[in-house]
Amino acid sequence: MLSSFLAYLLLLIGLGRFVRVRWPQELAAIGQSLREGVTSWNFTFWVLALVLSVLGLSTVDRLLWGNIKLPMVVSSYRNPTVWFANLAPILEGMSLILVNGLFVPIAEEYL
Repeated sequence: MLSSFLAYLLLLIGLGRFVRVRWPQELAAIGQSLREGVTSWNFTFWVLALVLSVLGLSTVDRLLWGNIKLPMVVSSYRNPTVWFANLAPILEGMSLILVNGLFVPIAEEYL
């Protein structure tokens, strides 16, 4: 991660020198826009919405998936009553498709 940051920083400095960017003015403009964004109500609303949705998503996740024990996770040695043992590979595949194909992209785009 640090190496990526340093590589992008060197690229930014190199391109800035090549194009002759006035860094003090650019950084002052970036700082001004950040100050305006942080102090506006719209920014506060979106941060609150993000925090509440993350808390809500974790609660819903625990409620939906907290009590489900898939057959490949709970062994028949510890739990002699394993339901849907024959469907374990299908259930695992469906859960991966559902989580990685639906929930992760929506959460990623939302964030």
